[in-house]
Amino acid sequence: MVLGIQLIGIIFGTFMVYLTFLNYKQNKFSAKEWAVWCFLWITFFIIILFPSILNPLLEVLNLYRAMDFYISIGFIFFIIIIFHTYSIAKSLQQKVEMLTREMAFLTVKKRKKKR
Repeated sequence: MVLGIQLIGIIFGTFMVYLTFLNYKQNKFSAKEWAVWCFLWITFFIIILFPSILNPLLEVLNLYRAMDFYISIGFIFFIIIIFHTYSIAKSLQQKVEMLTREMAFLTVKKRKKKR
C-alpha cells in the first residue's frame, strides 16, 4: 500500500524526471548529465517505494529513524551545492573583472592611437 507521503514523492520524482528530460532535449544537459540525474531520480523512486531498503544502513550508522538519515543527507547535499555555487560565482566574477580590464585597456589604447 502506497502512503500519502510516498505518493507525493512519486509525483515529485516524476516531475523532476520530466524537467531533467526537458533540459536534455533543450541541450542544457549533456547525455552524461542526463544519465546521472536519471540515475539519481530512479534511486529516489526506489527509496520512496521501498524504504525498508535503508534499514541495514540505518543500523550501521546507528540512526533510529529513516527521517534522521534523510535530514542528514539533505544538509550535506545543500552544503555541497552552496559551496559549488559559490565556487562558480567566484570564478565568473574573476572572469568578468579580467574581461572588464581588457576592454578598458583596449579603449585607452584606441584613444591614444586617435591622437
